[in-house]
Amino acid sequence: MRASVAGALWVLFAYSLFIVAAALVTVLNDRYWDLPLVPVSGGPIHAAPVAAALALTVFGLNVAATRAGSLRAVERELAEAVRPLTGLGPWPLAVASGVAEEWVFRGLLMPFAGLWLQGLVFGLLHWPGNRRLWPWTLWTVGMGWVLGALTLHFGVLWPAMLTHALINGLSLTRLSKTDA
Repeated sequence: MRASVAGALWVLFAYSLFIVAAALVTVLNDRYWDLPLVPVSGGPIHAAPVAAALALTVFGLNVAATRAGSLRAVERELAEAVRPLTGLGPWPLAVASGVAEEWVFRGLLMPFAGLWLQGLVFGLLHWPGNRRLWPWTLWTVGMGWVLGALTLHFGVLWPAMLTHALINGLSLTRLSKTDA
């Protein structure tokens, strides 16, 4: 089955709206509110190789876990669920989701909800409505905490955005080639 380009465009449009809304809140905050939001840019340059190494480590753990056997069925089911969203290829969706989700969850929500609650909300909002995919939902809760800790460590969003986009890009590329 060929992935739907219309579906991919719809998802990219939705993520674009999240990015625009987050940018607008950030600009309005800088001008009027002065709330303790996490900035997108700045921070140390060595955050880039740390973000890339973290992404490769997480992706490697993901691959190893699915090869362990019991998660192979979860991987096939997840591949079937995301395949329609990769009609333009996996990387546009990976970059858009990495930027949008980090800006919303770590940049806007975490300063008010804290590390633990934002990670829980992040994971629960990734629940695909299928009981058989609960291990993936638990994984995303943990990733929300890891990406939140990365953001707290560096004090800026771009390392988590980079990590998230790389993990999603590598994972979506792999899932798009997985037999369902």
